[in-house]
Amino acid sequence: MKIMQAKSPLFIGILNGSFIFAADLYQRITLPSTISFIKLVSYKGTTSTGTVITSIGLEEELTDKETSLS
Repeated sequence: MKIMQAKSPLFIGILNGSFIFAADLYQRITLPSTISFIKLVSYKGTTSTGTVITSIGLEEELTDKETSLS
């Protein structure tokens, strides 16, 4: 982790599947960092629309951030 000490990473979790893992991981991170979640949707009811949309998106600025997808 020495390489990350000068940075403030942003961890991005994809809802709903990564919530528990991302929360457990983030609790063990000792660097100054933030965590955010996004939710992607491609179904309406039980049928795929064929298009993936972001139903809950990032509100954080990603410029100059290090990211780790979980």
